[in-house]
Amino acid sequence: MSVSFDDLIRNTEKQLDTEFIDEFIFHVDSSLTKSRSDVKSDFQLATEQVEDKCYMLDEVKKLANELSILALYKKIEIHTRDAVNHHILSIDQRKLSNINDLKSSLPFVLESVDEYSAFNELRLLNNSIKHNGEVSEKLSKNFQSWKKGEELYDLDKAYNRLKPKVKIYIESLVSLILKSKKK
Repeated sequence: MSVSFDDLIRNTEKQLDTEFIDEFIFHVDSSLTKSRSDVKSDFQLATEQVEDKCYMLDEVKKLANELSILALYKKIEIHTRDAVNHHILSIDQRKLSNINDLKSSLPFVLESVDEYSAFNELRLLNNSIKHNGEVSEKLSKNFQSWKKGEELYDLDKAYNRLKPKVKIYIESLVSLILKSKKK
């Protein structure tokens, strides 16, 4: 059975050749699949970079909060030293940085100073930051809101809470120093 040339032409005319379209679609699909994979990879990399940047911003914020506590306490130490040196000449300078030496050198009970508790919390926070970066046993023992061994969190809130109170503490401390000087 032989097929005539005319039959072959008619059969060819009856068929729709989609080979080029199919090949085009195959190449477009392959290219899109690779592009999707590249986009997913870029997105994952960008997400990791964003996460890294957010982590670094959180670390900068944490450091800034720690520094604000340290700076506030340092300011109180300097202010105390200056007030004591100016008005109570009998106190040895070296004793002013140790709380127990300061207590024993003052002519009044340090705990009687208004807002002493805020000053003490700030002092213990300062020590926790400097010595171990977490809530110390002394801080947790004296202030139940701080739990021993936990990360020092919300130091910005602690700073804002303690700042007005330690201003009162300094005012009261200097007043007591001046009052004891007059005696």
